[in-house]
Amino acid sequence: MAKKDEGQRREDQAADQPTLEAGLKAAFERAPQGQLVEHLRQTLGLDTRILLRDGEDESSPLTLSVGTREESRAGRYRLQGEIARGGVGVVLKGRDDDLGRDVAIKMLKSDFEVHPAMVQRFIEEAQIGGQLQHPGILPVFELGRTGKGRLFFSMKLLRGQTLAKLLAERQTLEEGRLKLLGVFEQVCQTMAYAHAKGVVHRDLKPSNIMVGPFGEVQVVDWGLAKVLPQGGSAEERHAAAVQVEDAQVETVRSARGDSGSVIGSVMGTPAYMPPEQAQGRVEKIDERSDVFSLGAILCEILTGEPPLTGEKADVVAQAAAGDLKGAHDRLTGCGADRDLVQIACDCLRAPLSQRPRDAGKVARRVAAYRDSLDEKARQAALEAARASAKAQEEVRSRRLIQALAVTVILALALAGGGYLWLEHQRMEEVRRASSLLNRAVDQGVAELSRARASQAGAPAWTRAFAAEEPVRNLVQSSSADPESRSRARDFLGDLRSARREQAMVARLDELAFAESTFDDLDSWLRMDEEFRRAFSEFGIDFERQTPSQVAQQIRQSSISLQLAHGLDLWLRTGFYLLLQGSGRYSLQELRGRIPALLQADPDPLRVRLRRQAFQGRPALGELDQIIATLDWDAVSPRTLAILVSNLIMARDESRWPQVCRRGLRRHPDDVSLLETCAISYRRSGRPQEAVRYYTAALALKPAISGLWRSLADALRDLGRLQEAVAALRRAAQERPRLARIHYELGQALLQSGDAQAASEAFRRCLDESRASPPTGGSTPDWLKECEALAR
Repeated sequence: MAKKDEGQRREDQAADQPTLEAGLKAAFERAPQGQLVEHLRQTLGLDTRILLRDGEDESSPLTLSVGTREESRAGRYRLQGEIARGGVGVVLKGRDDDLGRDVAIKMLKSDFEVHPAMVQRFIEEAQIGGQLQHPGILPVFELGRTGKGRLFFSMKLLRGQTLAKLLAERQTLEEGRLKLLGVFEQVCQTMAYAHAKGVVHRDLKPSNIMVGPFGEVQVVDWGLAKVLPQGGSAEERHAAAVQVEDAQVETVRSARGDSGSVIGSVMGTPAYMPPEQAQGRVEKIDERSDVFSLGAILCEILTGEPPLTGEKADVVAQAAAGDLKGAHDRLTGCGADRDLVQIACDCLRAPLSQRPRDAGKVARRVAAYRDSLDEKARQAALEAARASAKAQEEVRSRRLIQALAVTVILALALAGGGYLWLEHQRMEEVRRASSLLNRAVDQGVAELSRARASQAGAPAWTRAFAAEEPVRNLVQSSSADPESRSRARDFLGDLRSARREQAMVARLDELAFAESTFDDLDSWLRMDEEFRRAFSEFGIDFERQTPSQVAQQIRQSSISLQLAHGLDLWLRTGFYLLLQGSGRYSLQELRGRIPALLQADPDPLRVRLRRQAFQGRPALGELDQIIATLDWDAVSPRTLAILVSNLIMARDESRWPQVCRRGLRRHPDDVSLLETCAISYRRSGRPQEAVRYYTAALALKPAISGLWRSLADALRDLGRLQEAVAALRRAAQERPRLARIHYELGQALLQSGDAQAASEAFRRCLDESRASPPTGGSTPDWLKECEALAR
């Protein structure tokens, strides 16, 4: 009877399947454009509406209400209002209701729809944006027509400020110069990519550079872009061009082999325009024309003005004549570093042949200049230390001079001039001491800014912290004025905060690798306690703060990403302990902490992945969608590590190796990604690959005990016992007080046949366990085995 019921059930399912497929087919075919999700909800009862929370800067000003001048829809997008209006196009804010995201819609003005040249240029702008795949260039999503036939293309909606606004808000030329130089370097890298693809922007200027709230920099408005024939302009066909895969961008015009530019036409912004462009010699325009504009932007960063100034007609005349003497004079006298000034001057050469060949060469020179600041900063720290020692010596000498001067002062006072002489000496000493102190503070501030912006890690911070002693000595021993002393104390306070933050980063970094490989409950309990203590000492306490307060504190920190990742690992530790029945946490308590993590991380993609990880087994379909739309050039290695972990949790055996290989090609020196991939290979029964990745990680961080222990496990899987013993000895050297490591070492020694050394390791295990007893309340099995084998 049961078999009959089962057979009937299968027949019913088979009968229902075509009906379900037909229903889905009908639902998709009849869905109005841009309303697929709503249509599915009405027809099939599927309710899938995921809306991520908005960031603080995610509002876009709308200057016109919908329907006053434009249509209400553009293809799949619902138009919400106008953002900006230019000479030939209008930019509107659109809403993609199916995907739940805002976009920018650029629409050609109806007046120009009858002009083939303008239509062609509009389509080419969309084609160029669609093919240039770089974090510094706005992605174009779709090219189409509205219901009334208006041309439009959709693209990413920009957030942030223009470089022009950032430059205008400066109080002094020196203010934020290092940050602005970092923005400029990213612009150079973006243009180097465009030049490698054969595209010239032709309208580079600060107002066409957007700086986002999270440091992203994007070059916008490619409406005047020119696609060069292969090899550049005619007179430079044999120049050494950068060769990359699929290097050429094609448009409907370039695909025909026709440049489409008209000799004599002048397009661009005169103040930033090279002579050949101002003269209308379009056939001469190539990558070096953009290089000139890059030099013009750098000129404005350094001098506060573009190279050409004055009335528009005068500026156009100067540009056409290549009159750049005023710009070079201003650059020479601006007070910036000579190397930086030279880069700007070399770009701002009137003859094409005298400029750097493309933006890539400019980017390399800017990067080399920024790297040279490290050495200059080190020398500055040494100079500050010498100045501090000299100041202390001057204090001792001054006390002696002041004592000897008393007699002279009295004599001069009798003559009526003693007071004036003494006051003059005192003021001169205050001025000299203040100058020394301010110079030391300036050097320290530069080092601290450099360290915060640097990817170099420990060396940069060592140089920054070295600035503390000279400043502190000068504050204590000099007679500087109150304003200088107050400024120095503020700097010392910033340095203390930075030292505290970096200590927290190092602590979390150690916890991320130190014991995460141990499978015994006691080790996980210890790790949980160390996480709790680290966050509590940093001022984050779930027992006294709400999840929203924790999230706000993390987001306001300059190490917010590291804190968010540490919180993620702590939560994973808690869930592991819950599964092991430790009784330390309840399910409700752990779930209550998840919102703090999701609110703390500013990256929507990471939040999406973290949400999947903590809701149970991640869905492969959603992970596939993430991989398919991933921007490999922009995604961080930490995000890729979480993606790999999610794929492992989803029990996928085909996708995660591809993510590992592709991610490590871009981030070969990220230890977190290397370790995650190594763990994945070992769990999938491929220890040989795991050894390779662990070895690469240890080459970068040789002091991480947990990595040595993990390497030893993989080596034991391969039967390479002597190498495993050596790795465990190194693990014990890094964490000598951890009993579990000595137990693991004893087991490996026993397996390799060295019973005497194994017995010594087991005795050391017992000694360390007595010094630091297990936290679980009872003796773990491995420690009982250690006691038996030590006899």
